[in-house]
Amino acid sequence: MNLTVDEEFLKLSFREKWARHREDQKTQGIMFHADWLNRWVPIYWFFVLSGGVGWLSFATIPAHHSREPFWLFANEVFIWFLFIQIMINWTLVRTTSSRYEPHIHSKMTSTDTTPLRSGSDVRDKASSSDVTQAETITISLDNNNDAEGVDNSSSNDLDNDEVDAEPTNETFKMLVATAVNEGRVERKSFPYWSWVPCLMCQRPRPPRCHHCTVCKECVLKRDHHCYFTRTCIGVNNQRYFLFYLFWAVQIASHAFLELIPYYLRRVLPETSVWDLFLPFNVYHLLTGQLSLTNLYFIAIFWGVACIAPVTIGMFSMTLFLSLRGLTKFEFDHGIKVKDTRSIPARLRSVLGRNWGLALLSPLTHSSPLSEDAVNWPYIKVL
Repeated sequence: MNLTVDEEFLKLSFREKWARHREDQKTQGIMFHADWLNRWVPIYWFFVLSGGVGWLSFATIPAHHSREPFWLFANEVFIWFLFIQIMINWTLVRTTSSRYEPHIHSKMTSTDTTPLRSGSDVRDKASSSDVTQAETITISLDNNNDAEGVDNSSSNDLDNDEVDAEPTNETFKMLVATAVNEGRVERKSFPYWSWVPCLMCQRPRPPRCHHCTVCKECVLKRDHHCYFTRTCIGVNNQRYFLFYLFWAVQIASHAFLELIPYYLRRVLPETSVWDLFLPFNVYHLLTGQLSLTNLYFIAIFWGVACIAPVTIGMFSMTLFLSLRGLTKFEFDHGIKVKDTRSIPARLRSVLGRNWGLALLSPLTHSSPLSEDAVNWPYIKVL
């Protein structure tokens, strides 16, 4: 961000200038960390994936199975099959939108949006005197802020929904941004399972739908924002995300089984332990003590070692939440929501009826989703 250079600013100390810069960043809504992660994490991930697959295919596997033509061929086919599956599912996650669009989902919208009381079911009918909550929600803006002005001035603070630490007599409460006055975000408390206003999109949104300030859109059944794919995981792309993680776990496990023996036999005798760490490996490269090939392998090795645990952990967590019928938002905030369907039914609602076929052939259209991402007729708030 460009700061206004004036005499007062020039007289400030470096610490004061830095504090002013950080304050300007906050008021202007510049999410440097999120934008930085969103831009560079996929590039680093693709570098590790392509580098690892290339090293496995052209160096490691031939070195281990050169005398066994059948296993050499089988391993090569398996590695490239995993790579293709990962790239297809990554692309589907990236291109499949879970955006809430009222003109599309209006037919799905229930007239009963009354907040649930403890132990009640979403299917309970509201009394005739109740007014549809989605119709009564109003969004307040300061007179000096239009929709674009709000987005540019306070996107850091807008729509970061917060859940109260303690439940009320009815249900958990969620603090939602409803207005911006003189640069300050005002929030109001809403029952978690209810229609709430979206200040950024200027419209109400259904339960489980949250606004992402990185994607700049409301996402149905938003689970989290995935920096590896530069998009939010929601109702429509969650299955591709699970498939992507499943195949990523397979290739990470196979890579460790092949790369560790290769490193111990081929790379370690030509290097030292210090070559595994910065800045020693760069210094040894510049002084001719370490080859560029070995430095490249060490970089790939560290990439696999860092990404593999994250992938395994995320796959386990996502599968666990899918089997329980929860989102990561609900799990992280301890919101007591119960999916009344059976475990197989919950899994089919996320992966599709023919999920086994979709896992092997993600481009198939024979496995449609049956999730009702607006009404949620099978959810109960405990």
